[in-house]
Amino acid sequence: HTYRASADLAEEKGPSDIFDYDAYAKGEFFAGNLEESTREIVREKGLRNIALLAIAPTGTISNVVLGYRVGHKNYIGVSGGIEPIFALFYQRRSEGLGGNQIFKVFHATVDAYIDQHSLREQVEGIQDIDGLQKVLPGHFFRTSHIIAPDKRVEIQAVCQQYVDHSISSTVNLAEDVEPEVISNVYLDAWKQGLKGITIYRDGSRFGILSVDGPESPQKAYKNKEFTWNGGTIKGDDVITTSSGRLTTPYHALKNELMYEEGGVLHERQQDPSAESLERLPDAAEPLVEVGPVSEPEQSPAVGFAISAEAPSVQGQQTETMVIPAQVQFHACPSCGKATLKMENGCNSCTNVECDYGVCE
Repeated sequence: HTYRASADLAEEKGPSDIFDYDAYAKGEFFAGNLEESTREIVREKGLRNIALLAIAPTGTISNVVLGYRVGHKNYIGVSGGIEPIFALFYQRRSEGLGGNQIFKVFHATVDAYIDQHSLREQVEGIQDIDGLQKVLPGHFFRTSHIIAPDKRVEIQAVCQQYVDHSISSTVNLAEDVEPEVISNVYLDAWKQGLKGITIYRDGSRFGILSVDGPESPQKAYKNKEFTWNGGTIKGDDVITTSSGRLTTPYHALKNELMYEEGGVLHERQQDPSAESLERLPDAAEPLVEVGPVSEPEQSPAVGFAISAEAPSVQGQQTETMVIPAQVQFHACPSCGKATLKMENGCNSCTNVECDYGVCE
């Protein structure tokens, strides 16, 4: 219907100046998703619009639309596209001339339910999800943080088949999520052929959008320093174990992958969860081959690389690519030790006796 409507507009007002049917017809989406009758209409009339289908970022937009009315009271807020509810209530920061203000906001549907069932007095003193579960229906609690990350990738892959432009869909993760989970989300998205994927780790951008609750134990480790492989790292820095697992000092100590002795981190002889990491390559193998393999980039001091052909999407021609592993340290060109860390576009040596650093 969208393409036919644009073709009708093209017939009435003229097609887009840059529309070329022969080139357009070669497009993967046009050739694989539209009926023959629709393609014929487009061939005859052309298209008026360049962008037709998209799932826009509607997190804030969905909060300013009338969604529900109880009596004379309006409840502002609707569903955010294909996004699940971020949280039953959350904190939002407003920046203005009068300074920053933080508001606690109930989702409009939840707010309407509370008023409709005269539950306002019961919920006003509740500060966490556990308390709300005693008052509100169980199905209210299927929020974005509950849905498994791999399922979010699968949902986006299905929706992408019917959208010819961009999709805004954010995978929301807990603040103390394992780095390996984040890595797998990106790899799964690539394997599914997604145009893009967005991840938001709770608390990674202070005050923009956050779930109300107690401070996570990971924050206590954020600025704590450890010695690892001869260099100094902090508790939330991403490192790679000898088995190839991405982790942080916080997660490694929590999951007993490592132990601390006088501020120095030591790997245990056997990673207790190594057997469950089916997506990781053998530490002895520098590459995992999936299809034609290109020449790998030079391996860093710690970690591995994955060289693979990008998966085909609806017959689209693929290109061979190299995915560098997310690693923590490289050899420092100044002191020669494996203590060079890439962070925020800058290479800096963590060796306390070396002050090498350069930003791109």
